[in-house]
Amino acid sequence: MRTVLTLVFALASLASSALAAECVYTLNNKSVVAGWTAYKTNEKLAVGGQFKKVDLSGKNAGPSLFKMVEGVEVRADVMSVNTENPGRDKTLADFFFAKLSPGPAVGKIKQYDEKAGKAVLALTLNGKQKDVPLKVEVKGDNVSATGDIDILDFGGKDAFDSIHAKCLDQHKGKDGVSKTWSAVTLNIKAGFTKACP
Repeated sequence: MRTVLTLVFALASLASSALAAECVYTLNNKSVVAGWTAYKTNEKLAVGGQFKKVDLSGKNAGPSLFKMVEGVEVRADVMSVNTENPGRDKTLADFFFAKLSPGPAVGKIKQYDEKAGKAVLALTLNGKQKDVPLKVEVKGDNVSATGDIDILDFGGKDAFDSIHAKCLDQHKGKDGVSKTWSAVTLNIKAGFTKACP
């Protein structure tokens, strides 16, 4: 009987030690990049950019990658668009983002399947919220996620028509046809630290 009790206490002690040794993942808030890729011409040429002003709020640490980000809300100032081309930045700000409802784009991770490398982002843009499936990749202490949206799904037809009209000539392809895609790929990147006792 004494042997059995000793074994039980030993197992309980091991379990307690395992829980105490739980690793902690912490998001590096300053490393977060909220980017996007838009497309033009029938050849679907990519135009990439990001937002210079990104704010995070909420808890940014937990015992897993999902727990690390599930309480974090990312708010991107859409008027701070940066494509490394000042002229294009102004055009996008004035003829696209200014045509959307005022306010930032807001994203929050709802689900994350680490094994499958998939997540779901609740994205609010132009006053509308949609769930966006993401593909997630973790390399070392960096995590990146990509997902596709359609601007029209967020009630962005006026903004879409505005930028297409403004860029009619710039969006002409080899076939002479001007094409602006309503599809946009989101790109989110961040660094994190993992501390284990």
